[in-house]
Amino acid sequence: MEMLPVLNELQAEGLLTVRIVQQGHHQEQRPVALQNPVLNLFSMQDLEYLDRAIKSYWNKTGSEVSDISHGAAWKSREDGEPMPYELAYLSDQPLGASQKAKLFRLATEYGWNSN
Repeated sequence: MEMLPVLNELQAEGLLTVRIVQQGHHQEQRPVALQNPVLNLFSMQDLEYLDRAIKSYWNKTGSEVSDISHGAAWKSREDGEPMPYELAYLSDQPLGASQKAKLFRLATEYGWNSN
């Protein structure tokens, strides 16, 4: 599910507004909640995770956060193209020697090429 329909719904219900903020050479659209969150829907571990994530990303630019969070799965899609759940299996880690050997063996076996 894309976030845009959710954001539009929250705006229509008066629960959220979007603030335009100049960030360097870019304008960012920042969602701003107009009501306090309902935290009892989250476990303590969920809230602690969110606190750690906020602290980790707080002083980073949008580009820096995007570089960190958008790996191989995102790079395999066009803008607006759906992302199947199976893309979660993609990794940004370099292949080890045995993984490369297996990939080359499969490529040869199935006639895969880069042409």
